[in-house]
Amino acid sequence: MQLEILSMLPLAAVRELSRLFWPVVGVIGALGVLAWAIVRIRAWLHEDSDPAASAHEMLAHYREMQRQGDLTEEEFRSIRSRLASQIAESPAEVQGKREQARQPKPPAAGDEEETDAPE
Repeated sequence: MQLEILSMLPLAAVRELSRLFWPVVGVIGALGVLAWAIVRIRAWLHEDSDPAASAHEMLAHYREMQRQGDLTEEEFRSIRSRLASQIAESPAEVQGKREQARQPKPPAAGDEEETDAPE
């Protein structure tokens, strides 16, 4: 069937189609490689994301599964203890605690700063 269609086309059109075939294949191949590279780069960037965030999401998902009856209470407790250790080891959480420790605490409402001024 395809040969019949090509035989109906003028010879100049067939030559034009065959001349454009490899450049079109090259562009399609380049787009495929570009799409693959984008997917790999996005995956690489997401590897560095906070694991505690995904652990929180997973815990919420498992909590919902347990609520629906897909997980037993014992299974949920086991999963929760494993995820809790991941959350506790989160580098972003440690960094946040360090930054909070560096910031000076504001004085309480009833506390007044002591001065060395004579009375």
